Amino acid sequence: MTDSQLSQTPEVVAWPSDQAAQETLIARASEILRAGGLVVFPTDTVYGIAADPLNTLAVDRIFVVKQRPAEKRIALLVAGPDDLDRLSTTVPDEARALAAVAWPGALTIVLACSRPELGPTIALRWPDHEIPTRIATALDSPLATTSANISSLPSPRTAQDVLAQLQSGYELLIDGGEATGGVDSTVIDFSTGEPKLLRRGGLERSAMESALGAAAAARLLD
Repeated sequence: MTDSQLSQTPEVVAWPSDQAAQETLIARASEILRAGGLVVFPTDTVYGIAADPLNTLAVDRIFVVKQRPAEKRIALLVAGPDDLDRLSTTVPDEARALAAVAWPGALTIVLACSRPELGPTIALRWPDHEIPTRIATALDSPLATTSANISSLPSPRTAQDVLAQLQSGYELLIDGGEATGGVDSTVIDFSTGEPKLLRRGGLERSAMESALGAAAAARLLD
């Protein structure tokens, strides 16, 4: 990451109500990501900072900007459930059932990855928010995204929360109002057989019970 990238002051743009202006902003965000830049936007949980997952330099910038430990992986936001099969080698029945109940929403699913350039495992989430979904659709790619905060500090719910922690180092901040969830997603790892809870987040227990059964949900959560 160059000094100029580190000192990059973001353009802050309010999410417009006009459809044509929305499309222009989505195209602008996609252009920045294709060029190796970083974009911050609201999701259904918290505000996230995103990069093109195939651009390793751009992904590395996220780690620097957030002061994120190198060993922590970054999840991919997708535009729909088809990416489960498109990006993973195997989708266990439990993972598919949970996605059917909880997506779009506050669930991240870790699976064995079919794309070697993305690593041995992949963490996928379909957010229940139009901005990241439309950007991923326009880019025709998932978005490497993590919360737009300094690591270990509270995840941001508003654009103002983002700017209080991350004043520079990225190109664009889309101010879409308050992220209504306010809690990071639940992360469940299905990559090694028996599912493992990696983070207890915003997914309701009832959704897990509906998809996996009460006993399986209890093994994960209790």
